[in-house]
Amino acid sequence: MTASATTICNQALDALGKRQLTTLGSDGTYEDDLCNNAYPEERDKVLREHPWNVSTKRTVLGENLLLQSQALATTWTATNATASNDNARAPDGTTTATLLTDADAGNAGTIAQAVTVPNDDKQYTLSVYLKQGTAAVTRLLLAFSGGSSGASQAVDITWAATPTVSAGTLESVGGGWWRFHVTLANVADGSTTLTVTIYPAGATASAQGTVYAWGAQLSQNDAKIGYAATTTAAVQPTFPPFGFKYGWPLPVDCLAFLDVNDGDQNYKLEDGYLLYDGAEAPIRYEYQNTDPTTFDPLLQELIGLRLAWRLAIPLGASDERKSLIKDLLTEAEDKAATRDSQEDGEDAYVEDDWITARHSGWTPGQR
Repeated sequence: MTASATTICNQALDALGKRQLTTLGSDGTYEDDLCNNAYPEERDKVLREHPWNVSTKRTVLGENLLLQSQALATTWTATNATASNDNARAPDGTTTATLLTDADAGNAGTIAQAVTVPNDDKQYTLSVYLKQGTAAVTRLLLAFSGGSSGASQAVDITWAATPTVSAGTLESVGGGWWRFHVTLANVADGSTTLTVTIYPAGATASAQGTVYAWGAQLSQNDAKIGYAATTTAAVQPTFPPFGFKYGWPLPVDCLAFLDVNDGDQNYKLEDGYLLYDGAEAPIRYEYQNTDPTTFDPLLQELIGLRLAWRLAIPLGASDERKSLIKDLLTEAEDKAATRDSQEDGEDAYVEDDWITARHSGWTPGQR
């Protein structure tokens, strides 16, 4: 039987000797009300208590001023061009790449997004993942405007087996995808708008063709950083007054934080933020996995028994049954955590800095 919230709740009710549910949240019984309220909390508590493989996620916390970084048919403005979301396999393995098409033989097609920036001389870096379609050339334009002169940088990507760029850099990430990035500084002349424009088939009016795009990112930084995805809101750090350079907001689905950069200890968690010195923060965390079909049977059993233990008093379980559930729960916790841990490889050994320092300069034969 396929696991569901209902089947896990029924495991709890079975342990308590109570009647089963047909559909969680719809039966209208006392047991249904109790399970419907308690199941999400017990599930999240179990997921938080151990780094379960099924709910461990890696991501990069970093600035991205652009909205809908993976869905360019949404917030981005298309002119003489079209955008089709979820059209191809993206660099992260999901089918979330956008197909950009310029089919207008008389005008250069564009996809653009503008963001508001401070009137200063800070540098901004644009990066985006691109994959060749039918276009011979794709242009990217980064432009400050609103001041007395503004500043802009146009970059042409000429598609070939190994594409070339007129400025910036391209880096192959596999699967035909290339990550492009270019940096441009504002000029403190009153310019407070920064516009990112993609010309799928280049700036030549008569040119036509397609290109695939994914992972557009704009950050106030002088180099590319790890990709940070956005939907309806930009991702920006807070700047703590002391101790650390950045305060990165934790992901909204974070149940438990695991580590930064696979073991870096120079960070703090405060008020929903990761305080860290890096302009990017590669992290691992336990996320709120709400899909029980992904849970191992041992994890399903553990959540069911935790729920049974919680419901034992309101459902009037006998002392004998509560004792049995407690024993089963202890056994289930050991089995589930052990099996989950056995599915991981060995952690890399990291030598402590003071040990390395003590041995620096040492050669065989020295005393």
